[in-house]
Amino acid sequence: MSAGGPILRDKMFYFFSNDIYLTDTRWWQDFQLYFSSPILRDINGFGRIDFHFTPSTRLTGQILYSLRKWKDYEFSWRFNLDGLPSRKRDSYRAGLFWSHTLSPNSFYTLNLSRYHLQSEIGEGAKSSINTTPYEYDFYLKWVIQGQRAWRVTSRQNIYTLKGDFTTQISRLHLLKAGFELNLYDIFGDILKVEPQKTFFGKPLPDASQLSYGSIYQYYPKTGSVYIQGKLQGEEDGALLNLGLRFDFFDPRASRPAIELVPKTTNEFEQKVTGFVPAKLKSRFSPRVGLSYPISKNAFLFGNFGLYFQYPLFDYLYSGLNPVTISKTVPALRGNPDLEPETTKMWEFSFKYILSSDIVAAITYFSKATENLVDTKTFLPSKTRLAGDYGFAEYVNNPSATANGFEA
Repeated sequence: MSAGGPILRDKMFYFFSNDIYLTDTRWWQDFQLYFSSPILRDINGFGRIDFHFTPSTRLTGQILYSLRKWKDYEFSWRFNLDGLPSRKRDSYRAGLFWSHTLSPNSFYTLNLSRYHLQSEIGEGAKSSINTTPYEYDFYLKWVIQGQRAWRVTSRQNIYTLKGDFTTQISRLHLLKAGFELNLYDIFGDILKVEPQKTFFGKPLPDASQLSYGSIYQYYPKTGSVYIQGKLQGEEDGALLNLGLRFDFFDPRASRPAIELVPKTTNEFEQKVTGFVPAKLKSRFSPRVGLSYPISKNAFLFGNFGLYFQYPLFDYLYSGLNPVTISKTVPALRGNPDLEPETTKMWEFSFKYILSSDIVAAITYFSKATENLVDTKTFLPSKTRLAGDYGFAEYVNNPSATANGFEA
């Protein structure tokens, strides 16, 4: 359902759109034995109000939301689907947008917004989760009894301030500049308990279970400033795009310094001896684009750029809490000092107009990426059975290259 129109003639306008999607999913024949309909509920909506103060100024209020709730499905659990945790994901984004046209050649925009995302796996308090190991049938094909002991709550709040300015300096020159600042509130509370299993995958009911838990809350910051210009040749029609961008990321976290202290000849205990603050990361990234007509029907294109991508928050923050380190399995841990992924890209293209109906083009591109995220296992020097002791951590290790040719 959607609607729109004026609230105040020539001054204020509204628009909204909403949809509801209900389904029993493609696995309805299995689900109907355990749950009532619908299995998945998805509600989405968008709304905005525009207020024109003057012909050159406009203020817009906007909200975008999504509410999603569903039951999990795994084929090996098809005869015990109520043993899987339910899932829920809600999000909304509310923002104010100001636009001001200064002259026929210049305008600027300012945006202020808040984005909220909350995801949940399971229901109820963590203390109410049944941690009794689930059971397979004799052939280890179907889970016939028990529950998966998962309880996860993750939340993100992102506050964003953004501004852009555009001006047409002359008929052939365009200049654009802007900035963006993001303040984050990241929270994660994770409980995952898994039974120990035999070599063949059968849970051991009498063995202690493995706890993969994590809880964290951090307040990182990111921001960027950019300037770019477009220059056009008056006689030959050549087009040159130049840009420079500065990005920064402040993790606002510390990495625990862990020592593996010997307890016995073949047994080690992890001990947190201190914390190492993560460094602020910043990068400059130039961008260059060129379009040049060789003749009436032939054109040459070229692009060069540096691009950066910061790691996922889960790679940075999971498993850093000292209580988590001491009480859970020494599994994979986050690293707040990860460097951003860096990609250097070149592209060259040649196009030729054969006729009014046919265009031929060849393109070559090359990408080189560094600081990809990998994992590394740290073991005590005297351990005899690799994997029995130590811990694993996210690190920047691999690099990659990609080359392509298109015709």
